[in-house]
Amino acid sequence: MTFPAMPAAVLQFFTASQNADADTWAAAFADDGVFHDPVGPPPITGRAAIHRFIASVLPGFHPFLGLTPLQAHTVGNQVAVSWRGPPSPWTAHRPTGRASTSTNSTTPA
Repeated sequence: MTFPAMPAAVLQFFTASQNADADTWAAAFADDGVFHDPVGPPPITGRAAIHRFIASVLPGFHPFLGLTPLQAHTVGNQVAVSWRGPPSPWTAHRPTGRASTSTNSTTPA
């Protein structure tokens, strides 16, 4: 798959997500980087904390197919990326043992 042009660390973020590789995914962040989960907890600060979060949630997604970047816009040292999740239903098993199921309604490009 060809991704839009983006800085290497941002490309690493998306590639690692598609490989469900928590180590490489978290390594895309600076030591003091901040991860904003669009549907989860408050922002997570620090590479180690980001790694713990990603490693804790990945096993709960069946299957986890990664995030696909659609567009990337870079201004200075900031990058805004629009992305989509998998085009198929997925189930997330939360630490409580309850499952959450979602269907992505985005039409694949």
